[in-house]
Amino acid sequence: KQWYQRRVRALISRVTRSCPRVCSCETDHVSCSGAGVDSLPSDIPSNTKTLILSRNRLSTLTRETFSRFHNLTHLYIDQNRIKTVDKNTFSQNFLTVPYSALIP
Repeated sequence: KQWYQRRVRALISRVTRSCPRVCSCETDHVSCSGAGVDSLPSDIPSNTKTLILSRNRLSTLTRETFSRFHNLTHLYIDQNRIKTVDKNTFSQNFLTVPYSALIP
């Protein structure tokens, strides 16, 4: 049991250390809401399942934007400046993007 607890703490610590300074991270949930970013921070953990990018300055989403997030299931991108979403941007993920998350 102690081995398991140490392993879990180590994994959580590793995720927390790789959290972008402008975001908050908890296990597989990352929130960069209101961070003022115009592009996706490069050091978001790749094991992220929920990514909140609401209230930023994102304007273009490409296939590469989310390609390294193979576990991503929920994405919130409301209140950004999105003008361009490339074809197949979300094709590699089993992703839920709430309709309201797309409305400016």
